[in-house]
Amino acid sequence: MHITKFFKITDMNCGSCVLHIEKDVSKMKGVHHIAVNFASGKAEVMYDDALLTPEDIVKQIKDTGYHAYIADNSAGEGGHDGHGGHDMGEHGGDSGSEHDHMQMESRKDVKRRFYKVVFGMLASIFILVLAFAIDFRYEHYVMLVVTFFILIYTGKEFFIQGIPPFIFKGRPNMSTLVAVGVSAAFIYSTYNTIFLMGGAEYFMDSAIITTFVALGHYLEAKAKGSASEAIRKLIGLQAKFAHVVTSGGHFKDVPIASVQI
Repeated sequence: MHITKFFKITDMNCGSCVLHIEKDVSKMKGVHHIAVNFASGKAEVMYDDALLTPEDIVKQIKDTGYHAYIADNSAGEGGHDGHGGHDMGEHGGDSGSEHDHMQMESRKDVKRRFYKVVFGMLASIFILVLAFAIDFRYEHYVMLVVTFFILIYTGKEFFIQGIPPFIFKGRPNMSTLVAVGVSAAFIYSTYNTIFLMGGAEYFMDSAIITTFVALGHYLEAKAKGSASEAIRKLIGLQAKFAHVVTSGGHFKDVPIASVQI
């Protein structure tokens, strides 16, 4: 039987992530269709339940390099179109609690990114002050240490998401560009500071670029959370019951999902 399930995917940061996930999952025996939505962070997968389980698909997405879990069974079970009916009364509570869980995780993610951006901004301002307003003997060493903490805290996800896929699978993404750029500037500046005792240094550039890209990711995560909540409210406005005329001319209320032609 063909079944359609939805999967929540995190850590996607550009269109290439979508292509990589779709390519790897579509190669699995039993998968008939996959569509990944970058904006909502969800994947819709139609597969043969005799050959695959949802856990197999989650494992494949994780092997591709992203975190995933089963979102819900909104499409239900049915024939070859994968869009058979399902009982809203039976699954509505689960979907609601799951959505609340997703909202809570989204808020945690936004808060975590906010703290990283604030730290990056404050540390970058400190580096700017050292570069243009304060002049003392060890200022470059101080800038080196502060920039290092910006990279490992504010820019940590760029290295985790960008370097392993590029090295082990030959799949660069947007995070790869940021990670390679800021680390090259940092390593070059560190070499000049420690071994040449001077020369060009780009600690300020590494710090500011990392912080600004992290700010962009924070704003993106915040916008996604707001959009998800707005969609949730719209869905809540739809009719849940239909007034059906029986053979005796009477009306009865039945769930929308139970209405038949």
